[in-house]
Amino acid sequence: MSRINSKYVADRLPIFVGISILLSPIIVIVLLNFVPVTEQIEQVEGVISSDSGPRSLRAERQFLVRKNHVRVNQHVQKGDLLVEFDDQETRRTLEMQRLTIEKLEFQIQTLESQQALISENVALLEDIHDQKAQKKVLLAAQQGSQKKLLDQQKELSVKAVTTAKKLSQSLANVDSRSISELRRLEILRSTNSTIGELQTLEQKLSEQPILHALKDIEASIELSSIREKIVSSKIELNEIATQLNDAQQKIKEEQLAYQNLMTEVARFSIRAPITGTVAHLSDNLNKSNMINKDEVILIISPDVEPTLKAQLALTDEQYKDARVAQNVNLEIWAWNHFKHGVVTGKVVAISPEKVTSELLNKPSYIADVEILQMPKDYYTLKRGFSLKANIDIGTISLLDYILKKFNLEKPA
Repeated sequence: MSRINSKYVADRLPIFVGISILLSPIIVIVLLNFVPVTEQIEQVEGVISSDSGPRSLRAERQFLVRKNHVRVNQHVQKGDLLVEFDDQETRRTLEMQRLTIEKLEFQIQTLESQQALISENVALLEDIHDQKAQKKVLLAAQQGSQKKLLDQQKELSVKAVTTAKKLSQSLANVDSRSISELRRLEILRSTNSTIGELQTLEQKLSEQPILHALKDIEASIELSSIREKIVSSKIELNEIATQLNDAQQKIKEEQLAYQNLMTEVARFSIRAPITGTVAHLSDNLNKSNMINKDEVILIISPDVEPTLKAQLALTDEQYKDARVAQNVNLEIWAWNHFKHGVVTGKVVAISPEKVTSELLNKPSYIADVEILQMPKDYYTLKRGFSLKANIDIGTISLLDYILKKFNLEKPA
């Protein structure tokens, strides 16, 4: 009997296998149709929009504690001074920066004084040059008039000498009987004296143009000297202007560096960012020791219940499926470095139209999400941290999910 059954099964096994192969797609489809899955809007970009959790204050650099004003469980108000610390190197740099700025200010004052003085000197030289040039023009005109007068006087002098000589010759030939010898000699002496005076005058008149030419040359040399001084002074002015511009540019750079250092110095004290209770102090702070960079200095727990909120930027397609009260799974990133894992939340509001928020700078539909499950290190989260969210929009069968993913139609 056993052999008959075995033979019966063996004979009909191919038939069973064939039937199973034919029925398997139907069975798979039926099974997939009864397996539920959660449909999601995937990879929605967003940011943490607000938080009221504890504040963890970390050291941005290594520093020495100068004075600690707080203790654990102490209640503090927002803005209260918590810790003062020191950075000798930065303070030394700040003092050197201040001295450099003072030197530059003195240099600028000196250059500006020199610039003003030389500018006044140039203006004075130009005024003198203009006056000298005008005087030279007037002198030239005057010399022209004098030359005409001198030429006339010279011409008259030549005529007078000629006349006197003729008179002298005439007297020499005068008959002594017509005039006494004494009178003749007296006239002759007077005539010769007059001739001498006229010749002297003629010589002086001849020398006048030379004197005028010398004065003209002297005036030209003086004007040329003044022009050289003006040009030299203007070159010096340009050099001072260049030095002044360099000094002014340098002092701007030094003042900016000084302001940045002052900002650094302002960080030498820590004030409470929120109102709450000091929950933790580092051991180094308690002992007034050296604080290391990135060390958690203290943690303040807020008076209000800690909450986190996020904003999601929905595209047009995502907006069609998004609804208030939908659950959200969020991957939180600290400035694009994955750190905080996945937390859950719920959509509490959706904007009816596209808007641009402070944190999401491109126009989009904004979904406000309240984070329900707080991560253990939630106090390290900050407003502006980016996140990726998957929004649950409902439950469908695995079959429908697969067909939807591949844009296929469900079989009848």
